[in-house]
Amino acid sequence: LSAPEVVSLESGSSANVTVSLRDPLNETLVITLNITHSSKPSSIVELPAEVQLPAGHTKTAFQVKADDVGQVTVYLYTINYNLTGPRIQFQVIHSIIVRYADEVIGWIYF
Repeated sequence: LSAPEVVSLESGSSANVTVSLRDPLNETLVITLNITHSSKPSSIVELPAEVQLPAGHTKTAFQVKADDVGQVTVYLYTINYNLTGPRIQFQVIHSIIVRYADEVIGWIYF
C-alpha cells in the first residue's frame, strides 16, 4: 500500500490523493484513515472515514479539503487484509506563493 508522504494544500483548497497497490486484489480493499497527530484541536482537513479500492484495481483516490492552517498526520490501515499502511502528512498553509517565497529567501540568506 503506497501513498504520498506529504501533501501540501493552501487553506480553502482541495486535492485528490492517490493510494495504490503493486498488485490487484481479488476483493475490495477498505482503507480506513486514522488521524494520529494534529497541530490544532480544531479541524484542519476534511477526510473521508474510509476509502475503497475495488477488486482488480491497483489505484484509487480520495479528496481532501483544507479548512484551516496547520499539520495533520494520517495513518492508513486496512481491516480485511494485513497490509501495513503508510502515513500521510497534510500541510495546510495560508498561500503557496508565501511558501515558495520563504524557500527562496532562505536559500538567498544562507
